Amino acid sequence: DCIKPRPQRVGLEWEPLTLGQTTIIKPNYSVVPPQIKLSSAQGLGLTGTTGTAYRIEFRTNLTLGQWLPLKTNTLGPGLNAIIPWPPTNGPAAFYRALWLP
Repeated sequence: DCIKPRPQRVGLEWEPLTLGQTTIIKPNYSVVPPQIKLSSAQGLGLTGTTGTAYRIEFRTNLTLGQWLPLKTNTLGPGLNAIIPWPPTNGPAAFYRALWLP
């Protein structure tokens, strides 16, 4: 004899689980848009959803040229430092954060 499992709570809906079958669970997950912030104490940093990975890119001209990778960050709580401020070498630059799903 086999004991039939009881329905399990998944997300906001009840879905029956059957032994021997694959069950796909789609959790509700939303990402807060990242914000690049400047702190005189911590430098240029990124805030957003904790545990979410972003690639930080830069270029020296806002409208021309290729975006170049600077670093990849997985966000923790609060401000996540990217570069110290003020920058001590190199030309002025523009920065962006790309979500890495």
